[in-house]
Parts: sequence; C-alpha cells; structure tokens
Amino acid sequence: MLTLFQVDYLSGVYAGLFNIFLSSLYHSMDNIPNLKISEIQSFLTVLEHVRDSGLLERFDVDIGARIHDVQDRVRQVSAHWYEVKMQEFTSAPGVNRALPLLLMTDEIEKAAKQLDKRFPEPLLGYVGLLNFACLSIDPEVQEIGFCVAFRGSDGTTPSYGHPEFAEAPV
Repeated sequence: MLTLFQVDYLSGVYAGLFNIFLSSLYHSMDNIPNLKISEIQSFLTVLEHVRDSGLLERFDVDIGARIHDVQDRVRQVSAHWYEVKMQEFTSAPGVNRALPLLLMTDEIEKAAKQLDKRFPEPLLGYVGLLNFACLSIDPEVQEIGFCVAFRGSDGTTPSYGHPEFAEAPV
C-alpha cells in the first residue's frame, strides 16, 4: 500500500509526464496534413496511460484546457497550410481565375482523405484532426472543407455534403 506522500509524489511525476508528452504532441501538429500516426503513437500511449491512471485529479492539471491548446494548434497549422497552398496556386497569373480554387479544393480533399485514413478516431478522444483541419480553412472554401469532414452514413466513408443532405451522386 502506498503512503499519502508516495501517492502525491507519483501524482506529481504523472502530471509532469502529462505536460511533457502533451507538449510533444502539440509540436507534432506542425506536420499536419502530413502527420503520421507512427510519429505520435509513443506520445499518445503515455498520455492515455497517464490520463487513465486517475492520478492527475490530485493536481490542478486542467486537461480540457491543454487539449484545447492542441486543438487550437491544429487550427493554426491548418490555416497556415491553406494560406501557403493558396499562395502557390495564385502566384502564377492566368486567365482562369477559378483554377486556383479548383486546385485548392482537390488539395483539401486529398488532405482530408489522408487524415481520415490515418486518424479515424480523435486523438485522446478529443482532438479530431480531420474536423479541425477542414474547418480551419478560408471562409470562401470552408463549406468544401466542412462537407468532407463528415462521415457517410456507414461511418467509414466521407460524406460529400452537409449531414442533413443526401450523399453526392455518383
């Protein structure tokens, strides 16, 4: 049986581990949309173990606020990715002003499918990379990202429309 001192010490160690590994996960989000599960699996394993231990409740570790920080980082990196890609597509002047938007739509769809395949479940049960990445793009194209962020009725294939509407025709 552990003494109160030992439990407090262990809780402090777990709180430190949680902060360190969540910080590592936060900085790993810089690789979105090219992030791979293998790059963050070790962080997730430790974070889930620490969270499931129940020892974090003994300290003022606001898990919700820290998870929100990771979600914000996903939004920031996704918006930056969008801006860089749009700059690439609009840098070459041309007659067709819609072409950059069409190319960007293709890029968003590829990134969304890639993230959906790599991360079918939210990280730590809270951070859904696909949803945040798609909803963080430019308002002009946000409906496109919003549409691909939802899963189809079978739960696995992306829906190409708002969930209130029918699937896209084939």
